[in-house]
Amino acid sequence: MTRTKASKSRHPSSRTLSLPRRTLAGSVAACLLVSGCATAPGTPGGYLKDTFASDDPCANNARNIGLAAGVVVGALLGAAVSNNKKVGALVGAGVGAAAGGLIGADMDRRRCELARIAQKHGLDMTVTPLDAATGSAQDGKAANNPNAQNAGLLVAVTDNAAPGKAQFAHGSAELQPAARASFMDIALQYSYVAQSRTLNAQSSQQDRNAIEALKFKRILLVGHTDDTGASTYNADLSERRARAVAAVFREAGVPESQLFYQGAGETLPVADNHLEAGRAKNRRVEIVDLTDDASLARFLEVRRPNVAFYRNTTESPAVASSNTPPRVAQPNNAPATAATTAAATAAVKPQKSPQPPRPAAPATAAVRQSPDAQPSAAAVKGWDFGGAPTRASAGTLDLGKLERSSGFSIIPSAVADTPITRCDLDRPRASNAVKSLKDDKAIATGDYMPGLFNTSWVDKVNGNLVALNNVAVLRDGGAPARKPTLLVYRDYRDSKQEPELRTTPEVNTYRGDKALLYRVFVNQASVQCLDIVIPHKTPDRAEGSWLRYDKMGEQYSAAFNPQLVRVH
Repeated sequence: MTRTKASKSRHPSSRTLSLPRRTLAGSVAACLLVSGCATAPGTPGGYLKDTFASDDPCANNARNIGLAAGVVVGALLGAAVSNNKKVGALVGAGVGAAAGGLIGADMDRRRCELARIAQKHGLDMTVTPLDAATGSAQDGKAANNPNAQNAGLLVAVTDNAAPGKAQFAHGSAELQPAARASFMDIALQYSYVAQSRTLNAQSSQQDRNAIEALKFKRILLVGHTDDTGASTYNADLSERRARAVAAVFREAGVPESQLFYQGAGETLPVADNHLEAGRAKNRRVEIVDLTDDASLARFLEVRRPNVAFYRNTTESPAVASSNTPPRVAQPNNAPATAATTAAATAAVKPQKSPQPPRPAAPATAAVRQSPDAQPSAAAVKGWDFGGAPTRASAGTLDLGKLERSSGFSIIPSAVADTPITRCDLDRPRASNAVKSLKDDKAIATGDYMPGLFNTSWVDKVNGNLVALNNVAVLRDGGAPARKPTLLVYRDYRDSKQEPELRTTPEVNTYRGDKALLYRVFVNQASVQCLDIVIPHKTPDRAEGSWLRYDKMGEQYSAAFNPQLVRVH
């Protein structure tokens, strides 16, 4: 089965800038007529569909979108810098059309070649154009978005479990011969050396320019799994597999400096993990080709998981998938993955807190590097944080509309409310960092979210002080930058007191249009987990959060309202 098509999705609308109607309409019309973009309306949708959203993988969709977007952007810039607005708009439209058309034509040529490769090797492949303005996928309604700008392609190759067709052997990161051959053919499309050899005296200047542009491409290889098996194992295995594919690209002649890889594990599903057919689609390798460093950074910033495809702990099967071992118990203090570095050793020092008052964790409770730390013997008797027995509706989490993908893993949009299950029904979902093939080191990340760069949060719950140190969340995708350190003091009295529970727990994050959910998995000394809801408007206090714990064999939920007390 070959699926070489753009996925249907929505992306944020952009602000429309004013331009004289005659100038804009004339420029677009001239572009389409001169370039021969419009075709006879032989399919539903007429000219616009045939021109911008044809189902034919060898159609000139991207070129036509690039021309139209180039006309609009170029005309606006030309009008802004020229004394003669109309002349400037026309000149700018011509320049913009040339640039946009060049990028689009290159994408169309590559998409057509990829379709041929998919047919040759019998690949289950989906090719999705990326929008430079949003970093997300363009949908089939691109004709209605004149501001769409081509940034590259996302090529997803789904694993095939049929004999002789699998990309990798069970539990292995070594490419099977047939898979290696197919990925080599794909990689050659991005190799400047290989593509330069295809030029001859009859090659157009456009073809020459497109091949020259390969020198600046950034190629990200991403490995994905379904949600069966241990999450950390899945992330590590998918990273090794992504690196194996990146090595094929290097062998094809793509410079290491242009190649990046990531093991995303189960975190970015494109299909419903509740269904076997969905889990099969999630086992895939993605090749993300982007025009430059800025496009790569934007792509990473806007990626969001589609949590509607997640399963909670009561729904996950005990059996393993075809590419992961059976799920095994994960230690509560497992070492951080490459995406989450070891917790810092800073302590929360006493200081005044905003109203209502919150006691700060004492300076003597410095966090030590002790991943194997266990609760004290006194803690074995259990905790009493108050609250009430957990019910199915206990602990509503007000995140607003969840930012998630709409049919694909990379398109962020605030869509219909997606219910987030309680933390005691969730589990840690591991994803490794994006690394450069040049040195196998994680690339520099972007900014941190407001108030979430190595910060500390505290609250007193039924007399027990709960402190969370080293909280850090990246702006890129809203992912946790490292594991935090959790300290819990029984019947807290003064700063000389030692914590009875100290641990470095795993964390999941979920971002809505109102708030970020910072979910902490503890599972020690009867403390199950924390759901910390941090509003975007007031990122210094997390009212409406919850602490889940076990009290005499019954699950309880206690209100938990931590406040930020110090920025390290």
